[in-house]
Parts: sequence; structure tokens; C-alpha cells
Amino acid sequence: MTMVRKLTQARTAYLPLGLFAAVTAVPLLTFGAGGRPLVESLSREGAFAYTVASGLLLTVAMLWQWRLYVVRRSGEGRRIQREYRLHRWLGILPMILLVAHMGQPNGSLLSVTSGLLMLSSLSGLLNNEIVRQKARWVRTLWLTLHIGSAALILPLVVLHVWAAFAFKGP
Repeated sequence: MTMVRKLTQARTAYLPLGLFAAVTAVPLLTFGAGGRPLVESLSREGAFAYTVASGLLLTVAMLWQWRLYVVRRSGEGRRIQREYRLHRWLGILPMILLVAHMGQPNGSLLSVTSGLLMLSSLSGLLNNEIVRQKARWVRTLWLTLHIGSAALILPLVVLHVWAAFAFKGP
């Protein structure tokens, strides 16, 4: 089955939506045109409230994706399949929320965290349903990119939240 056909199937309809989100998010993140510069005219407290709210939504969206790991351990086939569908569709959301949350890009740990989030989301779009991963090494590479980048994000987010509240509070 070709990629064009995958783009038009109802069951893989998350692919064009995810690709659109990625094609939109990457330039916005690269040039710092995310949501945070839009609220710079607010008071310091207002801008901080926006940052906390968008960051909280982003964190919840990222943590939600880890439900799949827990559900897979249950061994319940129907529940696992349902969770996979949710995981694929809701995996697009963190890319969009990152754009809303992010400020100006720089060469910091935040840029690394954002890059890892984009890597995890983009590799998630190219899952086994979209790109058949017949060779074992391809599957291993995909798992390493997708799950490895997602796992690396977690401690970086904790560090970011701690630093934001410790040094940049209202």
C-alpha cells in the first residue's frame, strides 16, 4: 500500500493531520513564532499564568501518551487496541501544545527538549501501520527513536518545571 493511499484511509487519518501539525510546528518553533510571544503584552503575572497553563496542558498531553505502556501490561486485547488508536490520534496534540507554550528558540536544554518531543511525535507518525517495519533492525531503530526520545523528555521536563518555578516565578 502506498503512502498516498494511507493518507486517504479513515483508519490512518491521523497521518495527514499529524503531518500538517508537524509542517506547521517546525517553522513556528524554529523562528520563535509560538504562543508565548503573543502574550508578551500582558502583565508579568498574566504572561506567567499563560505559561503555566500551556505548560500544564503540554505536560498532561505528554503523560497521557504513557498510558499505552501501562495498558499494554494489562494484556487485554481490546483495551490495548483502543489505547493504540487513542495514542496515535492524541500523539499529535503535544506538537500543537508545544507551539502554544514555547517562547524564543535558543541553544539551551529547552531546545533539546523541544527537539526530542518533535522527534518522538514525528517517529510516532511513521509507526508500523504507516511504514511496515519488516526488518528487525528497522523496528528496533523505530522503537529507540520513538520511545527513547519520549523517555528522555521526562527528566528534562521535570528539570524545566523546577527551574521555571525556582528562578522565573511571578
